[in-house]
Amino acid sequence: MRQIYVIQHCQSEHHVNNMTGGWTDTPLTELGKRQAEAVGIRLQKNLDPNEYSLYASDLMRASQTASIIGEQLDKIYK
Repeated sequence: MRQIYVIQHCQSEHHVNNMTGGWTDTPLTELGKRQAEAVGIRLQKNLDPNEYSLYASDLMRASQTASIIGEQLDKIYK
């Protein structure tokens, strides 16, 4: 059976600068980048290296989160 993991983007500039979210396109903070790395490391234990896909919105914070998670997965699977 296939599993789906839904992951919210990690901390971004709009969180710490009291900005509204929605379509505001802000990058991850340094903490957000570390959070995304931690998610990637955690997912390594649960994912089959040959059967996973990452999807993200085109907003910067979401695509950065997915990219960092992917980098962590590539470290162990490649």
